[in-house]
Amino acid sequence: MMNRSLNLTFALSFALTACAGDDSGGTDTDTTGTTTGSTAATTAATESTGDTTSDTTSDTTSDTTSDTTSDTTTGEPATAQIRVIHFGSDAPAVDVYANGGETPVVTGLAVKNATDYLTIPAGEYTFAIAPAGTSLADAVFTVGPLDLAADTKYSAVAVGKLAGNPGDGAFDVVALVDSTDGLAAGSVRLQVLHAAPAAPFSTVDVWNLTDANNPTPLIQGFDFKASGILDVPSVALVIGLDVNADGEPDATFNVPPLPADSIVDVAAFSDESDAPSLQAVLGVGATTQIDPN
Repeated sequence: MMNRSLNLTFALSFALTACAGDDSGGTDTDTTGTTTGSTAATTAATESTGDTTSDTTSDTTSDTTSDTTSDTTTGEPATAQIRVIHFGSDAPAVDVYANGGETPVVTGLAVKNATDYLTIPAGEYTFAIAPAGTSLADAVFTVGPLDLAADTKYSAVAVGKLAGNPGDGAFDVVALVDSTDGLAAGSVRLQVLHAAPAAPFSTVDVWNLTDANNPTPLIQGFDFKASGILDVPSVALVIGLDVNADGEPDATFNVPPLPADSIVDVAAFSDESDAPSLQAVLGVGATTQIDPN
């Protein structure tokens, strides 16, 4: 059911691919995959950032674009949109640089926070990630080159651990395309991402338990950094996660109705202490955390 695709390299909190039961009416179209960046250093600061909303300013400058295309109708450069979501569980707040520019395009982005969409000329980009308040020369991870297509929205999601235990998922960035094309009126599109790096959660099965008398498997064998989409009604859901493939969910989550006629990125996440949660990206700033029952 899942096909693996699209890459940038970064995070969810266990795939909220919900509502495949009788009352879901949704069409599951799953895509999975990652694009691996490269580390510029083997170690990095791992100070805890907590849940605080970060100061995520953006700045697009002329030296951060390359190979841009033009709109043949207006003569204006064609544009893409991209936002950054930080689910790197043990990473500090970060600054993000584009195409070697010395001025960061994102500053002070803390764990479990998201920026607004940045509008930039379409084209090829390489992004560098550095601890907040440092410089491009201090970047510890790079992503790209990545071709950002015109008239397309992307989420670049940082996931994984910088200094994890054996078996934990390493820091990476995953690129997701955020599109509502074909979404039925009144429905919500869930873009789900497995962003929980703790070794016990490396592969999970996701269940829809909304109808207690008819539990339904949604995604089986959902690996760390995999992603997928599911269109569901905007209703309350009960999602279960099975971490040992025994057909019995080990954790359940009550998911409130999410905004209709929109796309919501939802991540299965585990923090620096390996505590699991779901994280829903509903806007700029702190993500919405859904703890297990």
